[in-house]
Amino acid sequence: MERSVSELLRDAQQLSHQDLTDLVHELLHALEASDSADEATDAEGAEKAWTSQALQRLEEIEDGSVHSVDGPNALESVREQLAVHRR
Repeated sequence: MERSVSELLRDAQQLSHQDLTDLVHELLHALEASDSADEATDAEGAEKAWTSQALQRLEEIEDGSVHSVDGPNALESVREQLAVHRR
């Protein structure tokens, strides 16, 4: 039988200060564990996505469908484009 949040809250409000403190501590611990698991899954997914993207870009450079631009030239190009848009 599932209980609603309002029912749980009502019951929690009946606890002693120490028991309520312990409950809050356990709930926070459960949330942190859940967040850590989600972050690990997100990190793994991000790593796979970045690897896939890097391999795709390397393939495009190698087959000549795109060309690379070195950092200083890329920054200069961006600065020029920003200057045009700021006028």
